[in-house]
Amino acid sequence: MEENELHSVPKVFEIQITAAGQKVSETFELDKSVKKVHGVAFSSEKPDLMYHRGYARLEINNKEYFPDNHAVQRVMNGINANLDNRYWPLKKVIIGNGKVKIEYTDKPDGRTVFAAYTVLLYFDCEIVID
Repeated sequence: MEENELHSVPKVFEIQITAAGQKVSETFELDKSVKKVHGVAFSSEKPDLMYHRGYARLEINNKEYFPDNHAVQRVMNGINANLDNRYWPLKKVIIGNGKVKIEYTDKPDGRTVFAAYTVLLYFDCEIVID
């Protein structure tokens, strides 16, 4: 293997939603080995709740990629999605300080009954392996 090769790897962060109407603000840090971020995807063990109730704001290195109240359903995909199309593409991501800030809001919609759920935030990253 050549030195400093780039390898594609997913980075995953979790957010716990424990109450209806809850707003969670979390800051995560990408590893120093991450050199590029190509895309993002949202997932959950209760995708129906996240689909109907989930809204998010996303920043990487203080640059906003999704504004307040961005419908998470737009960034979800089903099991039939082609493996190459599972991430929402992010353009020109500058890793900088590596800080990822997510503000996730659960909004009651009248169609679903709340139950606690976990939101998984996946990033399609390239890392350097020495």
